[in-house]
Amino acid sequence: MRAPLLLAVALLAAAPASAQCPADSTRDPEEFYVVEQMPQLIGGLASIRPVYPEAERRAGVEGRVFLQFLVGVDGSVSDVTVTRSLTPALDAAAVEVVRRARFRPGEMCGHPTETRFSLPVNFRLDDSPR
Repeated sequence: MRAPLLLAVALLAAAPASAQCPADSTRDPEEFYVVEQMPQLIGGLASIRPVYPEAERRAGVEGRVFLQFLVGVDGSVSDVTVTRSLTPALDAAAVEVVRRARFRPGEMCGHPTETRFSLPVNFRLDDSPR
């Protein structure tokens, strides 16, 4: 019983990656959450520098806002939603900075595709590492 299972696993592992791509890729692009090449933030996380709202700065509010959005085939960001909130002002600042971000688009079967992506936006009052 073990030999047929090992043979099946070996055959699957040896299959070329292109065999996983459908000949007719007419899927709705918004269905992609995981692609062969995930989108990459141009400039890295260091390029995500939100403007800290003054009221939250004075109140000492820190933390992360988690966002989910669609990265288009041209690297633009759309359909931004907050999946984990801090305050309305910090949420708005996070959404604004992510809308301006640029990405290298995700790829599926060697072609750019729209991809759902999640990203945390950090709000810290000091520059010390945590």
